[in-house]
Amino acid sequence: HATKQAVASTRIDELSNLKRGKLKGGKERWEEWGQPAWDISSAAKSAVATEHLDKLSVAKASHGEYRPPKEVQWAVSDSAKRAIASERIQKLSVAKRPNSANKTFNPNPWKVSDGAKR
Repeated sequence: HATKQAVASTRIDELSNLKRGKLKGGKERWEEWGQPAWDISSAAKSAVATEHLDKLSVAKASHGEYRPPKEVQWAVSDSAKRAIASERIQKLSVAKRPNSANKTFNPNPWKVSDGAKR
């Protein structure tokens, strides 16, 4: 219950406040929403995209053999949702563990044996 009665430090209070930064012209950041923080040149405002840029802006077409995902054919029944796997099914679902008795550890698997060198 200590968290319910906790008191924030002065540093936490400072961090929880909005940042007040000055922008061009001395205006505060949060005074005018929607106004750009910098001047936009008239050339940029009247610019027209080239034909090449228009081509680049077009979305790619889907592959010719693309097929959208299949719709769900039927709903899962309530009895199937409540089904419990049998002991045999549960045993089959467990991954097999490697048998350590059959494996011998080879510290240098890339070493070529003397017999192979002859």
